[in-house]
Amino acid sequence: WIWVNRGQLKSNPPELIKTRLEEGAELIEVSNNHVKNFIDRVYDGGEPIAPIEAAHRTISIAHVANIGMRLGREQLEWDPKTETVHDDAAANAMLVREMRGEWSLD
Repeated sequence: WIWVNRGQLKSNPPELIKTRLEEGAELIEVSNNHVKNFIDRVYDGGEPIAPIEAAHRTISIAHVANIGMRLGREQLEWDPKTETVHDDAAANAMLVREMRGEWSLD
């Protein structure tokens, strides 16, 4: 595994981060400012370094884990296609919340 967070880099095994890439290996774009990168991609029509689909899927895991903790569940069965928890009405009820004021998705 490789762990990267705010300038920190760790791996297991530790030697993994010293591995040299092969000639022609695909590299990931570096962004120190995701907001600017997003705005730049709005103007140029390109793909941002952090696509919204990746962000959505990543944070979904954290949301489901928080729901599980709040409900005291040891395990939840998440369906990424339907974005629901299998056979758990209480957990599914926590996936959305009532909108405030005049806000709506209609």
